[in-house]
This record gives sequence, structure tokens and C-alpha cells, in this order.
Amino acid sequence: MNIIKHLHLVNKHRFFVFIHCIRLGLPFRGLKHDLSKYSPFELFNSAKYYRGSGTPIYVQRRKEGVYSSLAVRHTHRNKHHYEYWIDIYLNNVVLIMMPYKYAIEYVADIISASKVYNHKKYNRSLPYEYFASHSSYSPMHKGTRDFVLTILSEYAKHGFKYLKKKHSKKIYQEIKNKYPKVEIHPIDLNDDIKIDLS
Repeated sequence: MNIIKHLHLVNKHRFFVFIHCIRLGLPFRGLKHDLSKYSPFELFNSAKYYRGSGTPIYVQRRKEGVYSSLAVRHTHRNKHHYEYWIDIYLNNVVLIMMPYKYAIEYVADIISASKVYNHKKYNRSLPYEYFASHSSYSPMHKGTRDFVLTILSEYAKHGFKYLKKKHSKKIYQEIKNKYPKVEIHPIDLNDDIKIDLS
């Protein structure tokens, strides 16, 4: 039963992403979005952790001690996730800015997930508020964070009215020019790391 419910949720989410990608000028990205969710590994494991009110990844993290095989498999196969653009090298986290087409798909993903999970409580400010609160502690290139925040802020104020491809690409290029291509952040494995799973 959970497989059917999960598939319905995935299909609904992908439909919204496709519509939003059309509005943002990249329909092909919407067509390709999250196809890995139909693979046997992602499909059956997501159904196992399905709750309907959020991503199965959070449920798996709570039940299996933080590590999520679902998150690793999904983000490493889908370039619209910032995690795809992270590398670990010699005790450093190495970050690069997400390319434009994937950053735009990421924006559509955030808006769509917000619509699917918030139902009638949804409003245009929610995607911005969610991303602003969660991205501050995510290992994401500053340029990616700046671009996504800028586009989601524009969306919160005006919807898709001013988010034509030419305008969005100009914003992307201006932000890209402000930051180094690669960010390198040392990892201190001697720090005590505390994670709240409640």
C-alpha cells in the first residue's frame, strides 16, 4: 500500500517540478527530474519509510542512526542536489557552485516539495523560509546558496513573473562572479559532533 501512496507523491511532485521548470525556461530538466526514484532501490526503500508528511530520508535517518543510504543514492545520481557538488579530499570539504540548469531545477524542486507537503497551508513564502532556515547549516557553495535564496525571494514576492530564463541567468552570472570557483573547508574530526534526531 505504501508503494502506491509513495508513487502518487513522487508523480505529483514531478508534475509540479515539470510545470515550474517550464515557467523557469528549462522544461527538459523538469522531464528528467527524480527519475531515479523509480529505481527498485529508491522505490522500495522510500516506500518502507513513507509517512506522507515529509521525505522518507528523514524517517530513515531517525531509525537507522543518521546515515541514510537513500540520501546517498539519490543525491549522488541527481545533479540538482547540492550534495552532488561536494567532494572530500585530505580532511577538507571541497565545494563548487551548482551549474545554472541544475540550480534552477533545485529551485523548482524546493517550490514543488513545499507545495506537496504543505497542501492548503502552502504560500509563496514557504519555499524561501524553508531554504533560508535549512541552508545555513548545509555544506553548500556560497554562490549556490546566494543564487537559490535570490530566486526564491523573487518568487515569494512576484511568483514566476520576473523569473524568465534571461533574467535568472543574469542573476546567476552576477552571483557566480562574486565567489571563488572552489571553496575548501577543513574538517576537524577531533570536534565533538552532536546531532539531535528528535
